[in-house]
Amino acid sequence: MSINGKVHRSSPLPYWLVTLPPLEWPAQCPAFLAEAGEKNRQILSTPDSQYRRQSWSTVQEIVAKDRIDLFQRVPSDLRRYLEYTAQLKQQYGSVMDFVVKERLKWDRVVPRGKPFEYADDTKILHNDWPYGVDEKIVHLVVWTKTGRIRRLE
Repeated sequence: MSINGKVHRSSPLPYWLVTLPPLEWPAQCPAFLAEAGEKNRQILSTPDSQYRRQSWSTVQEIVAKDRIDLFQRVPSDLRRYLEYTAQLKQQYGSVMDFVVKERLKWDRVVPRGKPFEYADDTKILHNDWPYGVDEKIVHLVVWTKTGRIRRLE
C-alpha cells in the first residue's frame, strides 16, 4: 500500500522481493530464486541497509576454522549472483565449466606437476562476486589444477 509516496506493509515481504524497489517487483518468485536454500532466503530477506559486512577479524576466524560456508554476500549482490549463475548453468552446463573455459582459459584440468611447480597449473583471479566483507579486503581466488590447497603459510 502506498501512502504519501511511501510504501507501507502490514506483513513482511517475501524474500524474493526485499532487495528490489517496488516498481521492479515481479508477480511471482523468479525461477532462479525458487529453490534458494534457507541460508540464502535469510540473506535475501535482509535489506541491504541492514546488512553488516564481515570484519577482517571475522574473515580470519572463518578461514582459520575452514568454515567458508559462513561467508555471505550483500543481499542485493546475492540476488544478482544467483540470477547470473542460473544463466551460466543454462549456457555452459555448470558454473565450473564456465570458470574453466572462460575465466581460466584452461583446455584441460590436468596438472603437469606438483602444486605450484608449473605456472600454468595455477591462476590467481579477483573474485567476480566477492563476499560481503569489509570493503578494504581484496578477495582473490587461487585456482590450481592439482586440487584443493587448504592454506598457504
